[in-house]
Amino acid sequence: MLRRIAFALLLPACMSPVEADELVLDEEEASAHVEDRWIPDAPPRPSTPPAVEPGAETPDVRAGPVGAAPRIVAARSEDDTDCYWHLTTRELPAIAEDGSVVAVTEAHVQQMSMFPGERDLVLAPVGDATATATRLVLYDDGDAIDADEAQCRKTLRRIRRRVATANEALAARAWRPLEALPVQRRLDETTDGLPASERPVQVVVLGRELVVRIPGVKVLARAPVPDDLPRARGVDAVDVDRQTGTVLVTYVYCDGESCTCDPRYRTAIEHWAPEVLAEIDARPCDPGDGDENACGPDTLF
Repeated sequence: MLRRIAFALLLPACMSPVEADELVLDEEEASAHVEDRWIPDAPPRPSTPPAVEPGAETPDVRAGPVGAAPRIVAARSEDDTDCYWHLTTRELPAIAEDGSVVAVTEAHVQQMSMFPGERDLVLAPVGDATATATRLVLYDDGDAIDADEAQCRKTLRRIRRRVATANEALAARAWRPLEALPVQRRLDETTDGLPASERPVQVVVLGRELVVRIPGVKVLARAPVPDDLPRARGVDAVDVDRQTGTVLVTYVYCDGESCTCDPRYRTAIEHWAPEVLAEIDARPCDPGDGDENACGPDTLF
């Protein structure tokens, strides 16, 4: 699972950034990065457990998908005047194999303008409302990059060091990736015109509630929107760990005048019953005609 966020600084507001090529360092820059530490890929686990000698203790083999260890990669490319960079995440969001912690990246201010905003790796405890999440900053508005090449390299080195720290935190545990659920994450009037048996499951914000429903048929689950998200506008993503029923809901909200230019993202942990997941499996949201926006999220507010 690959997720990418890219930023091109010194762009007019809300312009799409130029895609970055693979990271290529010249000799001078490579020598300046000797302090960067990268976590190697974890080898895949065997598909079958090893043979157990008679009388030996039976190993604890956990169920769940097997994949590479979660990690974050920082890269950059250059054009004639500006400095472009992006972060790519792999196998995130994820849940610890003991089910105690969820790992996800959150964008607190994702401004497509002069400043990159803030993006963090969040390690959130599951099932303990009194515990505090660990938040590791990957970049923030202090990392704004201008056309000065020396400043650009200095900033990128700082970001890479933070990314290396985040990767070390991820490498300290065993994880399994969460699965993106094929739910409709927008209010769509055309859904009401479908036969009841063909309507997909919606996960939407209605007032101060997160509602999981089959439109016009029944409500499957409800949950309050977190108190610290007074202006939640919708749902950006829904991911699940089927082994534990842990669901990660990513809300989109804004503090400024434009959620389109300056969206913010926060996650919340829910737990849904197997019956809810069964309804989602039976009623997936399918773009069908290739319209990527058919299932959401809403892109304009």
